[in-house]
Amino acid sequence: MPKELLERDIYFLPEEDPHSWCDPAKVMFLPRDMVEEDPTYKQLVAYTVVVCSEGIFHYRRTKEEGEKRLLGNATVGIGGHVSLIDALLVNGELHTHCLISNAAKRELREEARLYNGQYDLTPWALIYSNLSAVNRVHLGIVNIAKIHSLEEDDDGLYRILDRSVMDLDLCKVEDLHKLKNTESWTSIVIGGIGLNPCAFK
Repeated sequence: MPKELLERDIYFLPEEDPHSWCDPAKVMFLPRDMVEEDPTYKQLVAYTVVVCSEGIFHYRRTKEEGEKRLLGNATVGIGGHVSLIDALLVNGELHTHCLISNAAKRELREEARLYNGQYDLTPWALIYSNLSAVNRVHLGIVNIAKIHSLEEDDDGLYRILDRSVMDLDLCKVEDLHKLKNTESWTSIVIGGIGLNPCAFK
């Protein structure tokens, strides 16, 4: 990890080479139960903020499906663990750009019902926090998905996420600080947007 990340929770990725932080030689695929409580490893999590011309999507999980720690908390990130199925080898070497982007796109398909062609995906930042045992074993790779094609249903609601288990809403960038009961990574991202808001406009 960049040493700056250990000092401030969030590290903004350089636009010219956003994947330079990740050394393919140090990426391993190990059983989750082996690394879940071992801070010597950092589990990679693709964490994508979905934005459109009207603002940033945020949601609250209302039923105990998936990650129970997020139940009832506001979050701006859609994501999950990077998996072996996301990997791509180029000349025998792991392609880290494709690994992260494939994981983000897979989570957007599975969790948000968003598909290639509906958005542009841009790497933005890394997030890491020492505030809890869970956070200490995870490293978040934050991408921005800018939507340019999204259908509405008969009620005028965007066709995104599973409404049976999630409450969804839109928020303008300048109003993000008003969100209540945010999960920890969302709080870090909101703070980062305050420092670097241009990417979300």
